[in-house]
Amino acid sequence: MAKGSGVYATIGLSGLASESGGFQLAQERLVRFELPADFDVNHSEILRRDSELIMQLAGDNADSIACMQNAAVRNDFGEATRIANEIGLTEDRFNAEGGGFWWYIAGAAVVIGIYAATSGSGTHEPVPNPDPPPPETVIADAGPG
Repeated sequence: MAKGSGVYATIGLSGLASESGGFQLAQERLVRFELPADFDVNHSEILRRDSELIMQLAGDNADSIACMQNAAVRNDFGEATRIANEIGLTEDRFNAEGGGFWWYIAGAAVVIGIYAATSGSGTHEPVPNPDPPPPETVIADAGPG
C-alpha cells in the first residue's frame, strides 16, 4: 500500500434535512480521502482515465445522474447508491478500467450531478430547498457577549 500524506481531500453535503421526534434536523455527510504522499506520472494517467469515464457516464446517463443527485439532496443515499451502481459509477469499475482516484470521482460526480439537476437537461426536476421554520420556532440571537 502506498504511503499516505496525512493530507485529505474532503467531499461533503451540508444541510441534509430529516426529522426526528418532531424536530427538523440538518445533517452533514463528509467523506475524507487521504492523498498519496507523492504524485507521479502514473497518478496523472489515473486522473485522465477517471475524467474520461466520468464524462462518458455524464453523456450517457444525464437523467440518472440528475436523479442520483436529487436522491442525495433528499438524504436518500440508498437510492443514490442504487442509481450509481446501476449506471456503473463504482470504485470497482473505475479501478478495472484504469482509473481509481475515488476522491476525484466522487467530487466530479457531485459537480456533474449538480449541473445535471440545475441545467434542465433531464426530465426530473431538482428537489427544492425545504421551507424555513416558522418565525416562532427560530431562537432569537442573544447578541454579543
